[in-house]
Amino acid sequence: MNKSLYFLASAALLAAACQRQASEASRPFSSAAARRATAASAPAAEPAAAGRVSASPAPAEAVSAAPSAESKVSENAVRFARQYNLATIWQPGADEHSDVSKNGFFGADYYRIEMALLRVERDPQRPELLRVSGKNRFKQRITPFSGTITVEQVQPLKFKGTFPDSVHNYTLTGRFVFDENPQVAGAGQFSGTVRAEFEVDAHGQATALSYVESDIDARESFGYEFKGQWRGANGRQKPVLWADNFYYLAHEVLSDFDIGEREINISPKYVKRGWDRFWENDEWWAEAPTASL
Repeated sequence: MNKSLYFLASAALLAAACQRQASEASRPFSSAAARRATAASAPAAEPAAAGRVSASPAPAEAVSAAPSAESKVSENAVRFARQYNLATIWQPGADEHSDVSKNGFFGADYYRIEMALLRVERDPQRPELLRVSGKNRFKQRITPFSGTITVEQVQPLKFKGTFPDSVHNYTLTGRFVFDENPQVAGAGQFSGTVRAEFEVDAHGQATALSYVESDIDARESFGYEFKGQWRGANGRQKPVLWADNFYYLAHEVLSDFDIGEREINISPKYVKRGWDRFWENDEWWAEAPTASL
């Protein structure tokens, strides 16, 4: 009898340990910057106008993903998105110094994933809803995806000091849902939260920030960040995090990711997890050229 009770207790403890390990494997990445942004996410007054809106783009192709049921879009975000085309924050080539492909962590082992948003357009009826298509590369496998970004909140950027009169800086938060092409083996869905620091110039052009500077202080900016989960068709989940200026966030997620003093020098601990090709500048997202006769 005692032996039976012992085996039952051991089996229960083993099941609990397995469940705890599965939970930790799918736990989202966290950074100090993200925690600060969450703490300061209370709604603010409507941002002042910074110029006229640019022309609306043609409607994007239909996508399979839909905004999350948890999405709570503020009236302020709708007004701001109606006045300014926020799609340009993520559009490729919006900044001459910005690369199309963005780096990120995928999975509990912080393996490298590359994400390229190739087309971002706002919905003509719902300007806070952005239609997205792109590709990702993970372990040399390239997978197309499509989906949506829903802008929920827009606020003036809080920073020490005073910005020049010509500078109009803001932050936004929202949600995203990107569905991978189901015809590719191992396809799934990315979903989670998105945030961005951006400026609106005198012509109404919204662009992700790479640097924030006032009259008394300055710092780098992450530009924009996507953080959430990937869920496979079999229900398996993995945390995912990628950003415009990913190197800025990588330090806060992994303090030992970079061992360089002045230049980027990724630790050998992570190099074998796909980061050995960090310096390669191949345009993997581009369509293969068609041979002509």
